[in-house]
Amino acid sequence: MFTALSRSAPALAIAAGALLLSATGGAVAATVITGADIKDGTVTTRDIKNSTLKTADLSAAAIAALEGDPGPAGPQGDPGQAGPPGPVGPAGAPGISGWELVSNSTSVPSGADGTVYATCPTGKKTLGIAGYFVTGTEGIQSNLATATGAVYGHNSKATANTLVIEIICATVG
Repeated sequence: MFTALSRSAPALAIAAGALLLSATGGAVAATVITGADIKDGTVTTRDIKNSTLKTADLSAAAIAALEGDPGPAGPQGDPGQAGPPGPVGPAGAPGISGWELVSNSTSVPSGADGTVYATCPTGKKTLGIAGYFVTGTEGIQSNLATATGAVYGHNSKATANTLVIEIICATVG
């Protein structure tokens, strides 16, 4: 019996050593090599696995060195959707409404002066005035008041002539 045990003792010792070494080998390696143990400047591109470094792993200077010139502008994108309608604006100033042409005429004898008047309806103001003789180009004067207009003219024709006034009336604001 003693001889059988003495023949298996070396194999048993080797197996026990291998078991002990395999159980502690990884842990020993992790505690043996650290960042402090690596000499600065000795890790190269070949030593780093692709796609393992992120920008968070790099210094600001290294990130800035990676940036190049901007590329050309891309094509115009599709228009976006219309936005919501804006708020209602304030009311505008009152305008002009209710336009109306008021006219009047009078006969002026030959060689005489004549005057003709026209008045806008109540609540309307005179915006413009025109005066003329139906025939001829005699001199005409006009006067425009708030709601009344007057036209003065001298008839130099050999016959009577008609003096006409036209005023534009409207409601203002």
